[in-house]
Order: sequence, then structure tokens, then C-alpha cells
Amino acid sequence: MLLEHEQIKDLSFSGYIKWLEDMDQPRSLHDYARRQVSDWIIDENGKIAVHEVLRQERLEEDLRSLKEKYGLRITVPYGQRINSSRSERGYRWSYSDEDAEIIARRHQRDIALFGYRFE
Repeated sequence: MLLEHEQIKDLSFSGYIKWLEDMDQPRSLHDYARRQVSDWIIDENGKIAVHEVLRQERLEEDLRSLKEKYGLRITVPYGQRINSSRSERGYRWSYSDEDAEIIARRHQRDIALFGYRFE
């Protein structure tokens, strides 16, 4: 069985979105690529089972808050843009209307849970 990385490494963003939708594509045993964030934090009763959820889009702010709240002594590289878009246009320019529809459908639970929306 191929690792997902080997299957997707040469795909465009749109190609990757379509690959996620194609149930006939081989997957790794646990199929991590298809999971939503909520799959990792929701318990069997449908409740959030973690104390804190940090958001990538406001990671510095969330980490500062976490450090203060729990008195953590960790070093965080504030101000560094790690794995972020170089574009000031935001994420939406990368999505075709079809891509946005697929993402909205596949991740409707995460979108609702975290208050996201496509603009």
C-alpha cells in the first residue's frame, strides 16, 4: 500500500481536493488524510474532550494565552511565519468554486464547530 505522500506529492491543490473525494484511491491503514480536526478532539458523546483548542490562524495569540493560563515555561518563536502563505490575498484565491464546495461538504462538522466559513 502506498503512503498518501507518494500519491499526492505531485498533485495541484485542486487535484489533492479531488483525490480526497475519490474513495477508490488506495489509502494508508488509518486514512489520516481524510480525517477532520474534530475527529481527534470529539468524544463518543459528541462533546469536545480537550481543554484547549489552538487555531493555526491565531497561533501566537493562543499560545500566549495558554502560557499565561497554565504558567508554562516554553519558548515560542513569535513573529515567525512557519508554513504559511506568502500571499496577502488569503486562502480563498487557491480554491475554485468546486474545491470550496468539496471542502465545505467534507468538513462541515469542523466548519460549524469552529465557526469557519468560505467568503
